[in-house]
Amino acid sequence: MDWWYDRAVVRTYLGRFALAIDDATQALALDAQYPEALVARGRGYAGIGRLAEAMTDYNRAAELAPAMADIFVERGLISWNMGDYEHSLADANTLIELEPNRTRGYQRRAQTYLKLEQWDQALADLDRCDAIDPTDFATPTIRGGVYYSSARYAQAAQAFAEGQGRRPDDYGNYSFHAICRIRLGQTQAALAPLSEWISLANNKDLGLMRRGMLYEMLGEYELAIADFDRASTSVRLGIYPNLWSGICLMLTGDTHAATIRFDACSKLVPSGSWEASLLNTVQSVIEPDDLIAQAHTDAQRTEAHYYVGVAALLRGDTQSAAKAFTECAATENIDILETDFALLRQRALQAALPRGPQALQHPLPRSP
Repeated sequence: MDWWYDRAVVRTYLGRFALAIDDATQALALDAQYPEALVARGRGYAGIGRLAEAMTDYNRAAELAPAMADIFVERGLISWNMGDYEHSLADANTLIELEPNRTRGYQRRAQTYLKLEQWDQALADLDRCDAIDPTDFATPTIRGGVYYSSARYAQAAQAFAEGQGRRPDDYGNYSFHAICRIRLGQTQAALAPLSEWISLANNKDLGLMRRGMLYEMLGEYELAIADFDRASTSVRLGIYPNLWSGICLMLTGDTHAATIRFDACSKLVPSGSWEASLLNTVQSVIEPDDLIAQAHTDAQRTEAHYYVGVAALLRGDTQSAAKAFTECAATENIDILETDFALLRQRALQAALPRGPQALQHPLPRSP
């Protein structure tokens, strides 16, 4: 019985969720009242998106072992991901009662308070986490999310910087720190955490991509192209490094070199794909409204408006660019970098429009 359970745990850790479900089911066939096996199977179901079945297993486990803290960690996470913050909060409270001297219950409750926009309660729980364990690496990251979501970008930047110190290998803190600096209009300062991220071995290609996009907005096209070229060896980034190299080359007037980069992009994606549509929009092959109509998710809609704006900039149509970036910036999502870049472009265009397209040579003001 324990052998089946132990293997289910290992297989879940390896991401082999279907096999983990099979092993946990074997353990439950031997003992139907085995709460650990129910939790293991629930994790497997959650891993493949079968959340209702995961909740059934967690609920049964909670009946069998109401003092087993891991049940409320797992069940509360699913409730949180499903937007059921009432039950997420209830499980966080139970977890705190079961283990008042550990941080994870307070952290989950703080994350739930964040979604409920109860900022002060969230920050109070995170202060408790620091009192329990001042080295916990997750606490400053969650605090940064609370400050960001409540538009306190300076405090958020400080929290994410603290997160960098507590866990140097977590690239998310570097990215979010840069985003906060962008929100504050401190574009030069945003380069520092991105450069520090790139110095690490973890997810360097994504850091290069984001720094390149920031260099492009600063008008530092050669530096941007250098970063995009370094990132172009990454398979997971697809067409984006070459696409942005092409955009930068267009902005410098080197249309021949830009065409070479765009041709390289077209070889990487099938005709009719979302990425192919982005490429065609930048090259003005398809109409902007056609790209927006193709967007099926919030992330795609955000991305569509952003690239419609970039295409308008390349055509010198600042009015259309300002409109597109306004639409993009209206999306408030810390995980979608384009919303923050669009906000900067929107502000820059509003300042530049009275002076004409020539004011866009270096579209963003220098900042300390």
